[in-house]
Amino acid sequence: MVYGAGRWGLMGTVAQAALEEGGYVLGVIPEYLTKIEPVLPGIHELYIVQTMIERKIKMMEEAQAFLVLPGGIGTLEEFFEVWTGLQTGGHHKPIVLANLEGYYDTLLGFVKEACSHGFLTQGHLDKLSVASSLEQVFAMLDHSLSPNKT
Repeated sequence: MVYGAGRWGLMGTVAQAALEEGGYVLGVIPEYLTKIEPVLPGIHELYIVQTMIERKIKMMEEAQAFLVLPGGIGTLEEFFEVWTGLQTGGHHKPIVLANLEGYYDTLLGFVKEACSHGFLTQGHLDKLSVASSLEQVFAMLDHSLSPNKT
């Protein structure tokens, strides 16, 4: 798991669970954030960078896929960054949007509206995998990361 190294919030909880289940966790955090957000103890690798931009670059380099869980402005910003990277050829890694309990329904409606106005194409939308349950999330990640995917 590659994430922002923080101890709090949903991602801190997910990282802690990954550690407890024997998963490998890599964190990337800007130095200034370490003063206001403690780093989760026990992560396997920690990169301390200077800026949020460096953080995103390092996280995108290290990740094999991107799982977008429900979140706030940082999550949305990172989602659009990796989606843009996929669209422009900056990377070819899968993106799974976890639309749990319809959290992203409104955002997906907006994206479809942008498509209907000609600002996006169906090809843009087709680059996303949208899961509405945890079972779908894991199935989509397993399929996209499988060396023998069809």
